[in-house]
Amino acid sequence: MTEDGMRFADQFSAKDLHIVPGSSPGGILCRLGISWGNMCVAEDDLSCGPLMSLENPDDFRKLRWQHCGKEEDADASERSHLRTPFIPMDRLHTARDRVRSAKRIFLWLGTTLQEQLLFAWLVTVFKVLGIGTGPLQLLDLKSPRQEFDRSIRTLGCENIRKMARWRRPAEGELASYEVAWQAVSNPSPEDLIAMSAPDLQHPVALNEALHAFMARYPANDTGLNYWDRVILANCRQHGRKAARIIGETLAQDLQYPDWPSDGYRFDRLKRLGSDRLSHPLLTLTGDLSAMRFVEAAITDLGQKALVGEANFVALNGIDEWVGGVHLSARAGSPWVFDGETLVPGGAP
Repeated sequence: MTEDGMRFADQFSAKDLHIVPGSSPGGILCRLGISWGNMCVAEDDLSCGPLMSLENPDDFRKLRWQHCGKEEDADASERSHLRTPFIPMDRLHTARDRVRSAKRIFLWLGTTLQEQLLFAWLVTVFKVLGIGTGPLQLLDLKSPRQEFDRSIRTLGCENIRKMARWRRPAEGELASYEVAWQAVSNPSPEDLIAMSAPDLQHPVALNEALHAFMARYPANDTGLNYWDRVILANCRQHGRKAARIIGETLAQDLQYPDWPSDGYRFDRLKRLGSDRLSHPLLTLTGDLSAMRFVEAAITDLGQKALVGEANFVALNGIDEWVGGVHLSARAGSPWVFDGETLVPGGAP
């Protein structure tokens, strides 16, 4: 550890707990002198796949494990937890005594959709587990518009050391995030629609994140969600290599608050070209197990969908989860995004 790292770590004590959005930024904090043993690390991207109420944290964890295609063995999970140097976020309820005893709890969370959903999840699960929010310390991002301020995942040691400033939650701020969790995990999107009303006062970062979350629904004119549209556009612009197409999707707009994983974006690309579709928008070749082996070519129908002359879900139907809402229809979608909010799509 450098001398600067030692000075940085001196502001924290062994009784503090640090909640971090992933093991990669956790590793950076470790290099800056914060012990893995004082970290709770969230690896799960809550913006992808099904969500539900947190009344029973075990049920929620099992739902997320199923989404990841894993069969959880309780004993194996416990053994895995004992081997990790940090507290895994999905085991937070088993470490509640450690959380309750923390002098301060630092949330290393930025303004991306993924980190804002994690914040909403934390506020809610703290309430369910009876953990007080008094020790919470929030990262004070000087300007959410600055590229590097979206997430500490983009920062190295030097920038984290310079920018780490902290604040207490503002009045009513935690309540907004608790309502947000209810909205995104509800089996119907009415609460999410209500939260998007322009006359309501919520944190700016939360409003931007929830607007990006609504853009995960199919658009009313094209049937494409935000990432479907970007993937098709990049396929047309940057050629056939799937790895290049996926890389360009995030790099082109680091100010957009939705930062899903490469895996999510590759899954969307494969969905657009699936041989199970009646009307695919991409033609895929190669080994689909890894994006570096895949080439994608946009079809004539894909070209039409990009300009609103064809509707992807009207032609192919839909069967996917956006938060707590299961969108399922043989033609069209029950709910669509009109650019501002969610509206009924006409499908049963």
